[in-house]
Amino acid sequence: MTNRFKTSITNTNSNSSLFTQEFAKIIRRYKRFCVYIKRLLEETNRSYNEINDKRVLAPEKFSEIKLSEVNREFIENLSSRPIALIVCSQTYNGKARFVNELLNEALLPESPIIKNNDIVRMIRIKHHVTTGVGLNISGSFELVDTDGVQTAASWSTVPREDIIVNDEKDCRPHRIDEDNDQYETALLEIRKPLTLLGNDLQILITPSNQKLHIKQIYSQITEGIIPIFVYIIDQEKLSDNDLEDLRLFRTVTSNEPILFIRIDRSNSPDNPSLNIDETPCVQIFRQLFDLGFVSLAPTESCDETSEARATQFQSDIIDNGLSNFPLFLNYISKHLDRLTVRAVSNLQCSQELCLDVFNDSAFEMARSTSASEALQEILQSAYQVNISVPTNSNFFKILIDRVKELFRTFSWSNCPRIDPDFKRSVASTILQNLSEAKLAKSVCAQLNDRIRMSHENFDTLLKQLEHRHSDRLKSTEDKQQRVRKEFTPKIARHLLESTSLKDLIEYGLPKFGRELGRGQYGVVYECESWANQRLCVLKSVVPPDDRHWNDLALEFHYLRRIPEHPRVVKLIGSVIDHSNRDQTPVLLVMERLKRDLHAALKHKLAFQTRIQISLDVVEGLRYLHGLGLVHRDIKLKNVLLDSSNHARLTDLGFCKPEVMMSGSLVGTPIHMAPELFTSKYDHTVDIYAFGILFWYICSNGVKLPSNFDICPSKDVLWSRVKQGVRPERLSSFTDECWEIMIKCWQPQPSSRPYLGEVQEKLENIFSKTISNV
Repeated sequence: MTNRFKTSITNTNSNSSLFTQEFAKIIRRYKRFCVYIKRLLEETNRSYNEINDKRVLAPEKFSEIKLSEVNREFIENLSSRPIALIVCSQTYNGKARFVNELLNEALLPESPIIKNNDIVRMIRIKHHVTTGVGLNISGSFELVDTDGVQTAASWSTVPREDIIVNDEKDCRPHRIDEDNDQYETALLEIRKPLTLLGNDLQILITPSNQKLHIKQIYSQITEGIIPIFVYIIDQEKLSDNDLEDLRLFRTVTSNEPILFIRIDRSNSPDNPSLNIDETPCVQIFRQLFDLGFVSLAPTESCDETSEARATQFQSDIIDNGLSNFPLFLNYISKHLDRLTVRAVSNLQCSQELCLDVFNDSAFEMARSTSASEALQEILQSAYQVNISVPTNSNFFKILIDRVKELFRTFSWSNCPRIDPDFKRSVASTILQNLSEAKLAKSVCAQLNDRIRMSHENFDTLLKQLEHRHSDRLKSTEDKQQRVRKEFTPKIARHLLESTSLKDLIEYGLPKFGRELGRGQYGVVYECESWANQRLCVLKSVVPPDDRHWNDLALEFHYLRRIPEHPRVVKLIGSVIDHSNRDQTPVLLVMERLKRDLHAALKHKLAFQTRIQISLDVVEGLRYLHGLGLVHRDIKLKNVLLDSSNHARLTDLGFCKPEVMMSGSLVGTPIHMAPELFTSKYDHTVDIYAFGILFWYICSNGVKLPSNFDICPSKDVLWSRVKQGVRPERLSSFTDECWEIMIKCWQPQPSSRPYLGEVQEKLENIFSKTISNV
């Protein structure tokens, strides 16, 4: 062991234990995320198989949502393959110095034991309970021990003869392509008890001076592992050969980042920097920048979305790497996070696509049902066809004339002399014996038989069509119910878990602040900052059963897919907290606003402010309806106000696309439209609910309407609403405001105004209010 390394070990021995613990913590975190990802993949595949087995989607649509084989293989490899640090360098000595420093022991021989021109094998270092070495070739075949290499070792530093390639007999041919025949040597596998590595980490050291093709080295060294590339720079700058190797590496794999670690040479006076105006670090950085490996802007400063950062992850460089292991650990953590985020993103994209296909399918089935109603009307009309034939038509006169002409052409058994007199006699006899009434009756009877038979055939075909149509309609409705009630919530739940896991990997668990309020299923807390957003609120929800899990997942999905809008509360992200074994809360992080409308009306608001809030609510509802969504729970506490008293809609727990609504009874009793009780409703239920909300806004308070306050239970309330009872008019209401309320809560949905009309009337009221100030 060199004196320099003895000193290094002495100086770093106190920090070795802490470094090992931090490294092990990073690996455990990565493995824990891999377990979650593997479970999500299995559950998603199980759901997809059910969708395929029950023929809910057409085969071509199902093929669109399935994970590609490449993405599936990538996810499966994360959980099944070990991580490996692949150490590359300009020289073997740079690799050995880094590995020895990393392991905090002189495991590999350094210079001068290994000379610069020695041919060094590829080396794999693994944790094992006993110390030993072995020679392997591609395919994990272990060579027979010819020189005692495979025997148990008692050394602390690997002998030189085990690392060096002695002669050409130690090489075997390996064909790269038709024009390139390369030789590869056996890999030296070192097994030793190494706490840092454990069972989930290996170190692979690339061969030196073997002049192998980069493609061959890459395929051989990355086989069966998850690679993390580390390039040790132990010279003053990158040589032309080094630059060419890096260019070839980028052509072989374009999306693998590299951690460049510059270390000072032990004999630096022998080869001073050629450019005295630049330090070695600046010189190397410029070379790597020209190659496109590093950037002047740090990746953390990127303003793009996390998906973009994951795909644009760049390589990094650490100066004086042997003393900057905290930066090394930070890079390893970020790189492993990148891998897990990529895996979760693949699942997330597939699940989102599946829900989009379900949504499109629901629209198509809704259109099919509408077309079925039109077809039913056609069938009913066809059954009422009148087949009576009038007997006084000119058609019969024409027919009789044709028959008369036909009889003139008949031939008889005898062959009399046919002369004009005979012809006149025969014709006269036929005409005298011909009865027009009998002939017409016979022809009409035949025509009636023909028409009746045709109609019976037509009737039979119509019944067959109706039967097939009924079967198809029933099948369509069954599929629609399965999509709505079974598969959409299931896939939405998978999406909630994958998105939450992705947010957890990138941003960690949000920190709870003081409690702001409580609801039936959750608690709202302050959250100072999370995901680079300040002033958030944290909604902690613990779903009691699968139904509530599904409702929460759908709320999250639809709220997350809504593009940012000033009248809808922004969802920042979500995290599922698995740390508590008794319950699993879902943490929804949203932007923080000042208060809700219920709290604001308790302290009274100016009339102009209240009309502005009403306009904001209508604008938010129009935006949701334009996206095909129905809120279904418009009420005071679901309208939040900012510091300027502008309103935003929140709590989209019952919000769904109109075609995905299954007729379930949801909402707050006083705001529920009468048709909600019939299970057949549309977006106009939001207009009715706005009418009730507008009553509260105009009353400037939170007291129940007297007509509803006298109801002892919600069943009585619903009964009175179905009977036509509505909130009473207060003396403070203007005629314009009362007219808006009356029209909004009309019992017939078709009689309610469009939100555009409501907005126009509110704008007129607002303009009058401003002009009167």
